[in-house]
Amino acid sequence: AYSYNGTQSMMYGFNWAVEELTPIGRLRLAGCQTLDFVRLVWFGLSDLLHGRAGLQDMSGPIGIVDTISDAGAQAQTLLEGVTSVMTFVAFIAVNLAVMNMLPIPALDGGRIFFVLVNALFTLVTRKRIDPKYEGYIHTAGFLLLIALMVVVALSDVWKLIA
Repeated sequence: AYSYNGTQSMMYGFNWAVEELTPIGRLRLAGCQTLDFVRLVWFGLSDLLHGRAGLQDMSGPIGIVDTISDAGAQAQTLLEGVTSVMTFVAFIAVNLAVMNMLPIPALDGGRIFFVLVNALFTLVTRKRIDPKYEGYIHTAGFLLLIALMVVVALSDVWKLIA
């Protein structure tokens, strides 16, 4: 039940209210926005893995700067522009954090994965995995990540001139 002008009635849908946020409310809103950004990153990764998104949908540093420029230029006021750019920068920061925690060699998530695998291996065999093998895997992962960055950067340049 929802009370409006002294009468109570059943209403379905969204009910919006505007209220002044307290400092705790602002922190809560920032946390919710961060979780929403994490969710968006996972959806993006899912789209990449399922083929719904491809190289043309990815952006590296060049494409990100172009997108930030567009976000600021489309604003009606300075405050709107700064808010838009800062929101996009926050999204990029969360995106980098999520990507860094993926279990990919050469990233922090890959290192954590190898620590867990080594602990499990040591528990079962009483021997540690030779660190040089982990180094080889991280080097290969690093080279693949650099190659991906070059391909994405070339794609960004191509999008700018095409």
